[in-house]
Amino acid sequence: MNSLPAENTPTLAERAPRGSGVVELASVTKMYPGGEVAVRELDLVVPEGEFFALLGPSGSGKTSTLRMIAGFERPTVGRISLANIDVTERPPYKRDVSTVFQNYALFPHMNVRENVAYPLKMRGVSKKSIAARVREELEQVSMTGYEKRLPHQLSGGQRQRIALARALIARPKVLLLDEPLGALDLKLRESMLLVLKRLQREVGITFIYVTHDQGEALAMSDRLAVMNKGSVEQVGTPTEIYERPATSFAAGFVGKTNLFHCTLQSPRLARAEAILMQLDADVRAERFTASIRPNTIVVGEQSRTLENRYSGSVVDVLFLGHEREIIVEVNGRRLNAFAPGPGTGKQDVIGIGDQIEIGWHPSAAVIVEETGTWET
Repeated sequence: MNSLPAENTPTLAERAPRGSGVVELASVTKMYPGGEVAVRELDLVVPEGEFFALLGPSGSGKTSTLRMIAGFERPTVGRISLANIDVTERPPYKRDVSTVFQNYALFPHMNVRENVAYPLKMRGVSKKSIAARVREELEQVSMTGYEKRLPHQLSGGQRQRIALARALIARPKVLLLDEPLGALDLKLRESMLLVLKRLQREVGITFIYVTHDQGEALAMSDRLAVMNKGSVEQVGTPTEIYERPATSFAAGFVGKTNLFHCTLQSPRLARAEAILMQLDADVRAERFTASIRPNTIVVGEQSRTLENRYSGSVVDVLFLGHEREIIVEVNGRRLNAFAPGPGTGKQDVIGIGDQIEIGWHPSAAVIVEETGTWET
């Protein structure tokens, strides 16, 4: 089905940001030998001081984009600018950027002090100035007292902090982070998320953060770009992308959603298979796709006052701690909804096979451009 975006919704090309930023990519394409297109006609602007995330699954082009900004890869077509200077042909050491990798890339034969000092040493900074700066950076990442340890004597989280200190000591225009928390366990990742966000606020440097983890991107970024098959599907704040996804892929990759392939019955009434639903605005497209987030679906008696209300059978219940995910079958269609979990004082006993009522307000249906879905 070729679904159409809602009236006045910009196309993918029109969603590219406009204007000048500390990082700007103009019509960038990266093609590898054999004809594989990793990045396709990418336009992107990242303002100074922003925490910007590139979010997407493996193969979406996010790491290739980061490597082109860093200078490790050159675009096949297009232009890359840093602080309004064309750096497309410049090698990495001639770009005012630092990169933090998932494997940290610390020098194993150097201690912590030597690793952090290395960028300044290469620039010929005096030993006295280097010593003061190293102390400052180690204090900033809470690693004072570890100066003489070698990388193998540190935990994963400690190595990550040292890698950050080394990347930040030269105060680059842009700090690039390529899946920096991927090797850490859950508790360490949560701790480092707070460290990264605090550091970015304190130093004011532009961070560009590559991740496949939607939770990381939503929690940390000022804005993010959702990438799919080498293209940007949507750029916006975490709230904008979660509440008003522009495409079916963005809706499905960033959080969970229920996608309906709809046929218009009247300007504000649509049919999705055996489900009729009211819409909150006129739609002109005869066929379109609508996204309804599980958190906008009301479960239980409160749904009776809503314009869209249905009865269904509970197929499964997943305990998520603070809430439960309920899979309900309505007229042959399975829908995901959320209900409060234990300890909230609002939970009802819901079990597999129960008949329950659900519903949603017409404004819960967000019309999106059909770009496919994310397949795990």
